[in-house]
Amino acid sequence: VYIRNGHNPIFQPPSGRYHWFDGDSMVHATTFKDGKAEYRNRMVLTSGLLREMEAGKGLYPSLRDGFDAEGGLKNNSGTDVVLHNGEFKTMFSRCGQPYRLDATDFHTIGPDDFSGAWPNGVSA
Repeated sequence: VYIRNGHNPIFQPPSGRYHWFDGDSMVHATTFKDGKAEYRNRMVLTSGLLREMEAGKGLYPSLRDGFDAEGGLKNNSGTDVVLHNGEFKTMFSRCGQPYRLDATDFHTIGPDDFSGAWPNGVSA
């Protein structure tokens, strides 16, 4: 399996000032078997993306909007993907919990804090 994670926007930030790191996580996977390749992709259904899908619009500020004491960045889980203990996990570079993916079809299982050992991790 070759797997990569990347930013794919579904909704624009409220300011309309989009930065390509704002995009939601999409996992791309290519599997190889019997001399054939198969490609599939899946959106990682983070809590932020689910809130935006329910609202039908972007709810979080863009990286281009700057930072303030309140924070408010969406954990889009779009920076990294790793295989750990038989599960794929996607991560956000700045903060937030990784998201678990099914290793067979890559659907989102949910957030994972490694049983409390990853309260505010960073993956960069």
